[in-house]
Amino acid sequence: MNLLDTLKTASSDAVQILDNNKEKILLGAGIAAGAGTVVLACRATLKAQDIVKDHQRRKETIKEAGEYVPEYVGSPDEKRDILINCANTGIQLAKMYAPSVILGATSVCCLVAQHKLMENKVTKLEETVASVTAAYIAVDTAFRKYRKRVVEKYGEEVDKQLRFGQEEVTVEAVDEKGKTKKKKVKVMDKGDLDISEYAKFFDGTSSQFMWADPMKYNADTEANKRFLVCQQAFANQILETRGYLFLNEVYEMLGLEPTKAGQVVGWIYDPENPKKDSYVSFGTFDVLNGRAVNGQEECFLLDFNVDGVIIDELKEIADH
Repeated sequence: MNLLDTLKTASSDAVQILDNNKEKILLGAGIAAGAGTVVLACRATLKAQDIVKDHQRRKETIKEAGEYVPEYVGSPDEKRDILINCANTGIQLAKMYAPSVILGATSVCCLVAQHKLMENKVTKLEETVASVTAAYIAVDTAFRKYRKRVVEKYGEEVDKQLRFGQEEVTVEAVDEKGKTKKKKVKVMDKGDLDISEYAKFFDGTSSQFMWADPMKYNADTEANKRFLVCQQAFANQILETRGYLFLNEVYEMLGLEPTKAGQVVGWIYDPENPKKDSYVSFGTFDVLNGRAVNGQEECFLLDFNVDGVIIDELKEIADH
């Protein structure tokens, strides 16, 4: 790569960096210019005192001239001298405060431009979230209807097999004559654990996971169990108080990565609605976590009893 190509690449990278950080740059420039405006205005005010004193001195001289020469009072010469005195004072003050005024206007322009850019970003983000939400709701609704039709026609067992998939394994079995034979049998990939797509492991990947001995990666199972119980109680308090809770909020409580689905899926608190649980459950003490609860395993498989997509129901809550 020659020098020209290097300069072009560096220039392109610099432009890209500026474009990616223009909001931050404008905000920083606006704040800096605002601070500079205050400093320059203070300095100008100190220097302006001498200009005002000179103006008063010339004004007194004009007044004294009228006392010595009566015909000077009210004459065109007196009016001209007063006008010149005021004009000179105004020009000097304008020059004195011009830098602070210009810097102040620059500060305002930077902040207004930054605000406009942020407004455009927020608008685009809202449009993106709305489109993603609509798409997810459509997919989720279609998937639920599909599963319902499968259950009605073929039963829950077939639905479970289609949902989790199967694999064939070869096992050895003894027949009635005592001979050992090999045969293929179908087993579920995930056993009989009917977990949802929202389930997550609470283990060392979580920022909230507690270690008894971090150097040896030994988990503090009891502390983790108490933490999950406390966070579940906290989530239920938020749900009862606010009336809704998003799955991503629970993920955040547990130090887990948020998901796109978690932005629109969650819980609605409506005790009178039989279709709503109206409580949050992490599944900490479900059968599948029996070994973890008893201290035989270090990680918990958390499955959340979400109500499904709730974002469309928030408007109804707000209206009430």
